[in-house]
Amino acid sequence: MRTSGLAATALVALALSALLLGGCKTEVVTAPADSATLNTVTSSGNGTALATPDTAQLSFGIASTDPKAKPALDRASKVADEVATALKKAGVSEKDIQTGSLRIDPNYVYDNSGKKPPTVASYRASIDLRVKVRDLEILGQVIEAGISAGASTVDGPTFTLDDDAAATDEAITKATKDARRRAEAMAKAAGKSVGDAVSIKETSVEVPSVYSDSKALLRMDSAYAGSPAIAVEAGQLDIVADITVVFELK
Repeated sequence: MRTSGLAATALVALALSALLLGGCKTEVVTAPADSATLNTVTSSGNGTALATPDTAQLSFGIASTDPKAKPALDRASKVADEVATALKKAGVSEKDIQTGSLRIDPNYVYDNSGKKPPTVASYRASIDLRVKVRDLEILGQVIEAGISAGASTVDGPTFTLDDDAAATDEAITKATKDARRRAEAMAKAAGKSVGDAVSIKETSVEVPSVYSDSKALLRMDSAYAGSPAIAVEAGQLDIVADITVVFELK
């Protein structure tokens, strides 16, 4: 009878343990001995490559105002043609000059008393020419040519890479090496070593563009006898790659 009492007590203890474990959030799972997840380490890597921009994009704005819409548009179109011609002479290819936008907006005059509806006093025609300069050595000349031909505004330049393959490859290579370095640090702390890469995932690769305000690039140079000379500094672009790598543990 005593043995039966001990057995009953043990059964009750086991039942209580099962109930208590059922209410816990932590769950212990025993994986098979050959499970690959027990023999890998996952790490992230970051790599940056510096590249010199080889292309600049900018836009020239042309505007004209007239009491009637058509004369305003005709004059703006004439100046836009002259600007495009000047840009070609400065070295820009015809295929790299594009009409980005064309607008005709009425200019209203409002009655302060509010008794009369607004009337149209004039019309403003505006044309935007988008330009790509592939030779940065002539960028200053291009900007000066557009302004001299009649462009009233210049937006840009924005410096970019026409072909970013080599720079992105370099950034990814550096990111992969960085991921291995981090994995080796974790493996060493666990008393193991890193083997081959099991999987590699590209998280992101960013190729930025650098925008410069052309107004800040205008300066007066005595060598040009009072004419505006354009000082342009393209700088460098930071191409950044982020990856995640799973390595085998030994």
